[in-house]
Formats: sequence, C-alpha cells, structure tokens
Amino acid sequence: MTPSDSNSKSYEPNTDELRHVLSSLIVSSTPNKAHSDGGKLADSRASSLAASLSSEGKILVEKRSTDGESSMINRYLQDFRDDNHNASASFLTGTTEFNAFIASTGGKKQNEQEFAKLISLITAHLEEKGIADNKFVHSGSRILRSRGGPPGEEMSYSRFGLKPDFFTTKVKFDSSTGTYAPVSLSTLLHPVEAGPPNTPKILPDDALPGPTTGSRNPLSSTGAPMVLTSNGLFAWDDVHTLWEIKSGVQTAASNHKAWANIILKAVEVMRYQSHRVFVIGFLLCGTQLRMFRFDRSCVLVSQPVDVKKLPGEDSSVLVRCILADLVTQYSLRGFAEGSDNPTLVEVDGKLRQVVQVGGKDFILGDQIVWPVEGRLSGRATTVHLACEIGDPEWDYCHKSSWPYEIRQHEGPILEELQDIGGVVDVIAWGSADSTIRSEDILSTYQPYKPPRSQVSQWTSTTTSELKRPSTATGPVGYATQSPSTTELHMRQHRQTVTKYIPRSIADLTQPIRLLQAWRSLCDVIEQIAKRKWVHRDLSWNNIRVCDGDSKSLSVVLIDFDLAAPTERPMTGAPDKTGTPAFMPIEALVCNNFLHQELHEHEGAFWVVFFTAIRASDEGSNMLRNIVLKPGLGLDFVGTQKVSMLSGPAKRNNWSQWICGSSGDDDKEWEVVRNVFLSIANLLLTPQCDYDYTKLYERPMHLQKHQQVLEETKVLLDQAIAALG
Repeated sequence: MTPSDSNSKSYEPNTDELRHVLSSLIVSSTPNKAHSDGGKLADSRASSLAASLSSEGKILVEKRSTDGESSMINRYLQDFRDDNHNASASFLTGTTEFNAFIASTGGKKQNEQEFAKLISLITAHLEEKGIADNKFVHSGSRILRSRGGPPGEEMSYSRFGLKPDFFTTKVKFDSSTGTYAPVSLSTLLHPVEAGPPNTPKILPDDALPGPTTGSRNPLSSTGAPMVLTSNGLFAWDDVHTLWEIKSGVQTAASNHKAWANIILKAVEVMRYQSHRVFVIGFLLCGTQLRMFRFDRSCVLVSQPVDVKKLPGEDSSVLVRCILADLVTQYSLRGFAEGSDNPTLVEVDGKLRQVVQVGGKDFILGDQIVWPVEGRLSGRATTVHLACEIGDPEWDYCHKSSWPYEIRQHEGPILEELQDIGGVVDVIAWGSADSTIRSEDILSTYQPYKPPRSQVSQWTSTTTSELKRPSTATGPVGYATQSPSTTELHMRQHRQTVTKYIPRSIADLTQPIRLLQAWRSLCDVIEQIAKRKWVHRDLSWNNIRVCDGDSKSLSVVLIDFDLAAPTERPMTGAPDKTGTPAFMPIEALVCNNFLHQELHEHEGAFWVVFFTAIRASDEGSNMLRNIVLKPGLGLDFVGTQKVSMLSGPAKRNNWSQWICGSSGDDDKEWEVVRNVFLSIANLLLTPQCDYDYTKLYERPMHLQKHQQVLEETKVLLDQAIAALG
C-alpha cells in the first residue's frame, strides 16, 4: 500500500514573507544508551556490509561528466523543469535560510539545525500551496525500531543505536489538537500505541481503527511544526527517503564511514518494507551532495554535486531535491504500483493485506518468515499465512522474494513437478516488471573501486573472524580485488502461493522419526533428479514434514527459487547458492562449483546431521556458535564442517553431540551415529578431498549419484527396522 499521490501538484512561487521565527531544533527525548554503547558495533556492521558489496561489484558510481553535474540527480529532478518549479526553487535558494545552511561549516549539530530551518521554510512554502501530506522527521537521539518485526527480535539494530539523521514520511495532522502521526501500511496493520498521557488521539487517513498520536514540535511562530522530531511513533516501516547531514570536514566523495552507514540504514528500510522496490538516500557533506539509489541488486551512487556555486550558476539543486522528496509521485520514490501494491480489507475486526498473485486475490495473515538482517543484496524472502477471499482457513502461504531476474520463476518449476508427492502444491504465482536493466546501469555507472585508504577504513572496523579470502563469496566478508565490470545481475520481485505445511524437519527429536524423514527425502531427491532438476537449497526451512502412522513419515520440499536444471544451459546467475550451514563443503571452499545431483545428498546429510545435533544441549550450543552464527564467511563454515567429520571429532565429540536430550535412550542414538558414520564415509571420503570435480563428466557423476542413493536407502532402511 503506497501513500496517496494526491499531493503531487504544481505550485506557484510565493513572494510573500514566509520566514517564521524559528527556534533551534528541539529534541524531545533523552539520549538512548543503546546508541552510545552500540555505535562501534553499528560502524563495524556497516563497514563489513559496504566492503562486501564493493568487492562483489555491487556499489556502482555514476561516470564523470564534463560539466560537473550529475545525470542521476537530474533524472530524479526531471519533474522540476517547468517554470513554476524553477521559480520556486530559485526563490527558495535566495533566502537567508539557504545561505545560513551553506555557511554552516561547523559541527554536526549546527549543520542539522540550519538544515532543519531550511526544510521548515520549504515545507511552509508547500503548505501555503495545499501540499502538506509529507514531512521531514529528525531522529534526534531516538533510535528507530519496527512495528512488525519477528517476535522476540531486538528491533532494528536497537543495540546499535541505528537511525537516520533525517527522513521523510507521510503524516496526518489534526488541526484541532495540533498533533501529527505517521501514515503507512505498517500503522494500519500495527496500530500505534497511545502516546504520553493526555495526548489527543487522531486517526489515519481513512479513519480506520487504531488510534495514533503525535507530539507537537513548535518550530514556527504559527505553532505548525515544519520539521518533526521522532518521539517514538516513527519506525523504519514509515521511512520514505533517507537524509544524512555531515559537517564539511570530509567531502561526499571521501566520507567512507557515512557511505557505509547510509547503506546499512537503507537495508533496514527495505527489511521492513518488503514490497518496496527501491529506496532513495541523500548524503550531504558540507556543500557536497550525493544521491544514492538502493535496491536488492546493487547501490547506485551519483557523482558529487557542489550545492554552493559561483554567482550566475544554478545553485538550486539542493532545494530541488528537497522539493522533489516532498511532492514527487510515490512510485518515483520506490513504492510498488498496480497489482504489486497490496490493499487492505477488514477480516474479523482486523485489517489484513490483500495481494494479487496470478490474477487471484489472497488475504495475508500472520507473517512467519522475515528477511535476513544486514543484507542489501539478497532474496529478502518474506512469508505470510494466506487464504482466498471468503475462505476462513489459513491453508496457504504467500512468499514474496527477490531472486535474480535471469533465474526461472519457481512457479513453472513447481507446476512441472506437481505429480511428485514430495513437492509442495502450488496455487498461484506471478512476478513484477523490472524497473531498470543491468545494461542501462553499466552504460552509465561503473563498479566502485575504493582507494586503498578506504579499503583499510572499511575492513579495519570488522572483526577478524569475518575475514576470508578474496576468492570466496557470501553474505559477509570482503575482498580487495577490483570488482567485475562486466556482470550485474538484477533482481525481480516475485510472488508464489503454495499449500501451507507448518512442521519443519528441524522439529523432529525422535531418532526413528528423523531417519524416516531422511528416507523419504531420498525418494523426493531421486524423483526430482529423474526430471533433470536439483533443488540447491535444502535446509530446515525448506524441508517440511507430514506425519503418517508410527511406521511412516513423509517430507515435502518448498522454495524452489534456487532450483536449476541439470542438463539444460545454466542461467548465468551466481551458482554458490543456499543456506551456508547446509551447503555442500565443495560449494563453500572451492572456486569453480557446479551443483549436481550428488550435492543434493550431501545437503540432505547436513540437514539431518544438524537436526540430530540440535536435539542435545551441547550440540545445540556448538551449532549456534560455530555454524549457524550469522555473518560467518563461507570458507569458515566449510572448514568447521570438515573438522566435524574428522577422526578426532567422530571419536571424541559425536557421542556428546548426537545423544538427544537428557533421559533419551542412548542405544537409539547410537544407531543414528552409526548411520551418519557410514553415510559420511560414503559421501565425503578423504580420498575425494570433499571435491567432486573429477565427477563433473555426467556419466561418472550419475553413476556415483546412483550408487550413493541406493546405499543410503539401504542403510536407512536397516536402521529404521532396527529402531522399529
């Protein structure tokens, strides 16, 4: 749901006196201890993210122009080329507020105060023209949280004190009480709690249930606030555009810490606005302005523009950007349109989202999967329970994700495999049109190669355990080689509705049920392989369990976003895919990797192996700290997995790891340990060095695949019989 575009109006320049008696920017809260304690952690996380994106060629800077202007910023401002907009920008650029901001080269606080005064003047100008839906918000000392995050999650890096300097958002003003409140999809789905005692309550735009409140920040003599301060009502869910204001000590080209932090803040916006197509950000260092465009494929960065120009030159670019941010259509600020834009309906007294997938309408229930923290480039998968309109049962689940555009949509793959019992039933699927092509980007932008000093600055703030060789790729880590200039894989928003299966294989704790699930998984892998497909993302989340009687149990595979054909041309998308903990060792530690059928069996081994380990306290702690800990490099995880299969680990640790909870029958777990030992020797022998390269010739690989499959099924059948 995007905010209304009714405020995108033309307006006339106002030559009347607009200046109000402005007070200094008021901060309505006390400093947050999480911010002061967590600043270094936030810098470390931001630096690691920026370094990783840079090494992968996913930060691209606009090519230099001869006139010193930015075509990226000019394209953003193309709606401000008519006479009315030019006159307004020219008038506002000539004000004392603009000149005072340009002259404020002191500390950060002075910069923010003068910027707030300039915004107040521009906002007052728009309000006189009837354009008042959007406002700038100053975070002050208030960190931002989220209203709809995972249960129990410490929201939005609150431990890091993460917040933008300023951001724009849509608000609702109640003139009778003088209060403001945010208006977004989030405020409707998660009503804002009442504010301070005796604060008047107001309703969102369409007077839907869920009172919201706002506090008054008198920045003008009229009492109408022009810049709001965050008083705990605003969240990452509400942010439209990010604004970072820095002092003139460093330029927009060299303030590397600011680059990294604005990227991390954009990640938070997209994490909690799953339908957001992209996010715009502005970094203003002194008089140097850069524009950023963030999506789930890459970061585009403009050339720096000096907003202070010589007499006779156009110096209105800053004012134009502020105006554009307040009045431009919401689609130009990255909000989805058409069928990709959810609407709302009331179900049993509660507002619910309605999405259209494949021409069908579905109501979304509770969210059960959230995007991974700290990832800009990724699938950003979210999953909600779902049902069709008129159906009271939540029998379906709706998945929204952003896979590589060149990969085939999972919908047709699921349809092709529907007659296989272990493949989830697909109900509907669809995708959005792309907004930008990689060819267009590479013709205008070039991958950013940070200078040695910046590489040192970014990498020096990361912890040593996150470092890994430059040849490795993955969610965290960095490399210092030049990024690729020839490949940029864009991501596409896709939706899939499937049958909902609540139980995961990770929920199994009884030895016999775990082995039954593994045996069923072997059959599913075999049937999918016969159709010339590999899943490539076997994990706890993607292997669901359907209980039968005491002698049977079946599994169902979901999430075929990363599935690939085995005997058809590859798409060209990066092939190192999956959840690191469950990926084959070869995929984690080797450079040239092609996922084939045999790797599916190793993936299944790790899923079941870690499920068994997870059942014991010692094993669960080990997994949390060594394999499942967020942010570990791929080669680090691969090395740890190799060590788990070493002789000493098998002799000294397996009996403590694979033993179930206190009081379980160790004889049953001994059977499980023996199965793991036999299948590990079958799959992962020292002679093979965990590298199937010599098996890449299809006849040899298929022969080994069939051998492993048959011997695994025999071993599992024997163990199940022994436990039964």
